[in-house]
Amino acid sequence: MNKYKKIGMVLAMKEEAQPIIEGLKLEQVKSIRGAYKVFTAKNVVLVLAGIGIVNATMATQYLITEQNCDFILNFGTCGATGKLFNACDIVSVKRVFKRDVDLTIAGYNKYEIPGNGIEIDLEADENFKSCDCYSSDEFVGVNSIVSTDVIVEMEAYPVAFVCKKYEIPCKIYKVVSDFTETNETNSEHIKNLEKASKTMAEYIIKLVKQLI
Repeated sequence: MNKYKKIGMVLAMKEEAQPIIEGLKLEQVKSIRGAYKVFTAKNVVLVLAGIGIVNATMATQYLITEQNCDFILNFGTCGATGKLFNACDIVSVKRVFKRDVDLTIAGYNKYEIPGNGIEIDLEADENFKSCDCYSSDEFVGVNSIVSTDVIVEMEAYPVAFVCKKYEIPCKIYKVVSDFTETNETNSEHIKNLEKASKTMAEYIIKLVKQLI
């Protein structure tokens, strides 16, 4: 397994990040322009970015351009479609799409961002089920049209996008907290958030120690 000089991690929510912060003994060093919080320890920098595509984009670029991270991890909770996954399953993302892009009226394919293709391919982790991930800032519920046996969330695409632009390797893991076919509100996500976050943290802590 490759060793890296400095690992950057992008997380959206405090509840998702807290088990990692405690497990790796990270200490908060600053807040960046009031937008997000930064935690560090030795060769690890974790950014608590906040929810959504814009926040994840800013955080990833900060880790690469200002913290000089040469490997990026993104992880957090997600929704799932179909019957392939169970609650609290860790999944490894192999392809990521920006679900709210539709320029078909201009002659492009659905999900295609001009000049950037339809999807971004990632190296999956063979220890877990691998799957496609669809990112958007839209809540996905029972009435949403989404492919079967995929995961949905808000931050994976921008992390992968920025890493691709800067030619920095990244891996993206998610842990299933809710299901689009049954989740009419956010209650299912909230119910499973703590357990899902702890499940993810156990693996990420081991992985980080292998990578540095």
